[in-house]
Amino acid sequence: MMSIHTFSSGPPITVHLSGNKTHLLQVTLIFGKNFVCSWDKTLLPEPFLNWLEAYSLKRPVSLAEGLDIEHLPPFHQETLLHLQTLPFGSTASYKQIAEALENPKAARAVGNACNKNPFPIFIPCHRVIAAQGKLGGFAIDMRIKQALLEFEKPLNDSSLSD
Repeated sequence: MMSIHTFSSGPPITVHLSGNKTHLLQVTLIFGKNFVCSWDKTLLPEPFLNWLEAYSLKRPVSLAEGLDIEHLPPFHQETLLHLQTLPFGSTASYKQIAEALENPKAARAVGNACNKNPFPIFIPCHRVIAAQGKLGGFAIDMRIKQALLEFEKPLNDSSLSD
């Protein structure tokens, strides 16, 4: 049984969640007009919808469990865990992430880990940008990355505008 929830605020994307009773298995983001979530009501744990509701209010909370990244290579796991520490509204460059992981020459590997992120939005790979402050790449759709960053940026920051 598919359920759809439209949030009163948030970036213009549709978030489709697939999971089982304990874990989120896949997140699909689609550029749209409103912030919408669709999921199988019988399978998805409630904390994910609660997280999205808090995100839509610009009050994200951390997800303590339910994001299984154990099947990924160790460096990808380390990178994605680090990305979860990036605060809402902030960005970091691929190089800064590599340096934080004590592997300063691994900026390209950080990009590869972001590209393989199975849980975009929940693990905020969209907050990773190029060293010159440009958006850099995004595995899904650059309009989604731009929309997420625009939604998250502080009111007085116009650095991501065209």
